[in-house]
Amino acid sequence: MAGRPATTLNPDLCTICGLNIDYVMQRLNFDEKNEYMQRSTKMTDKQIKRAQNGQRVTTDSLKSLAAFFSAFIYDNERKQITEDDLQRDHVEFKKAFPPSIFKNTGSSKPFPEKFIANRLFRGYYLLDQAPYAYQAYFMLWKMPGNKYKAAMIRGILDFNNCDIVSLRSCLEAGNFDALQIMFEDFKKDHKHSNLHLHLADNDHIRTDPDCLEISFVTQEDTPKHCTLVWDIGVINRASLIAYDGGICQCIDSGRNKFVCAYKLGLEAIDMDNGREKTDEKPPLNKRSPLLIEELSMEVQKGISKLDTDARWYYFIKDDTNRIKPAISSVLENTEPKEITSDMIRNQIQLLQTLLEKMEK
Repeated sequence: MAGRPATTLNPDLCTICGLNIDYVMQRLNFDEKNEYMQRSTKMTDKQIKRAQNGQRVTTDSLKSLAAFFSAFIYDNERKQITEDDLQRDHVEFKKAFPPSIFKNTGSSKPFPEKFIANRLFRGYYLLDQAPYAYQAYFMLWKMPGNKYKAAMIRGILDFNNCDIVSLRSCLEAGNFDALQIMFEDFKKDHKHSNLHLHLADNDHIRTDPDCLEISFVTQEDTPKHCTLVWDIGVINRASLIAYDGGICQCIDSGRNKFVCAYKLGLEAIDMDNGREKTDEKPPLNKRSPLLIEELSMEVQKGISKLDTDARWYYFIKDDTNRIKPAISSVLENTEPKEITSDMIRNQIQLLQTLLEKMEK
């Protein structure tokens, strides 16, 4: 049954609501163009601006704004802002919700997308009884219209594998269709059974000043769900000029018929020193005991807490934790072949042909 249509409040109530809405937005340093506010309330900038000016406030917009504002209250014992609260007399509302109880976002750009979006990240994680760390690729794209999409390829055994390199090219290009087609071809050929492709569209991605949350769905006959939560608050709190990765927590539902949680360590492919991007470094050594220690979950009194990004930051900056660069991926991933007389003969013929062309 369809829900009841939204009702527009009378002009006097709209004016009162507008004063209260504007008061909270000023405390939070948000304006109608704030992308996070638009995405969370599912309101356009025009709808937010009209509500802030008290020109047109509907019951639906009031409900959305009340829930959104409540997330920025420090005092956990205080009841959340309700729709009725936003309709209270402005003086009473300010007494009930003084400026000191609101979190000061301190920025008109609450989500630090330049450090996160459109950058390719390697990922490392542990699964039950695994002798080494598993590997992944992760990328979040900023799309036209203030929208996002995300993809994660998990279960990578070798970043230099030619098929993985092809998947990476599609990933960096943001080509979802090519990613899915290539992944399906691998499955048909029974190749890379260890790989899992996770995708998420804009409706399943939440961003705010402190956190990135993505609800992924795997591309399989029986889709599985995986939620990634990344604490990115350190970027704004420390006013960072560079950020090369952090620790996330993933909750994987349905894999092997049980729900599991694990740490996912991410490192940007293009590390940034605040002035310029550096060359791509080799991956971390997935068999390193130090890496396994960094990715191990610690539980205290039944609560699992992630480490601060500081430990992970220093770990990925230490090049001794990385594998030694191979001469080439071909030499690294193929067995040496015996040099035969036919091979020598073919090379000689090729050289002779080239010399003849040069003489002409």
